[in-house]
Amino acid sequence: MLKYSSPAKLRLRVEPRTRRLGPQRLRFPRSHRSHFADIFFSNAGKNGIVLVRLSEPQIAELLQNAKELPGYELTVSLEAQKVTDAYGFHATFEVDPFRKFCLLEGLDDIGLTLRHENALDTYEAKHDEAGWLKAK
Repeated sequence: MLKYSSPAKLRLRVEPRTRRLGPQRLRFPRSHRSHFADIFFSNAGKNGIVLVRLSEPQIAELLQNAKELPGYELTVSLEAQKVTDAYGFHATFEVDPFRKFCLLEGLDDIGLTLRHENALDTYEAKHDEAGWLKAK
């Protein structure tokens, strides 16, 4: 369950998984695994999803809290680049500055292009006046 408290800060309710998808379900050669992870990471950012990289001990702590504490919630702050909870958990994460800007502004690839809409309209108007496609 997601609870939005601001565009740059969201609260997550973490529920432990009831079913695990282990490596026995999906098998890829080791050389391809990091490539798939990079593609997924890039695509997630383009689709407005913040992926946070945490260490194994941090993930273990979060999963343990989710298992033991009913209604466990944590806060992910994109602006501060921090993950916190009410029980003292604190972690920082890195985000590409451009991706952070896009996520905070709610921009996808089309939105980035439309920020230059006036310049595009001016270019197209000048291009139309040049008449390079007009029939003679």
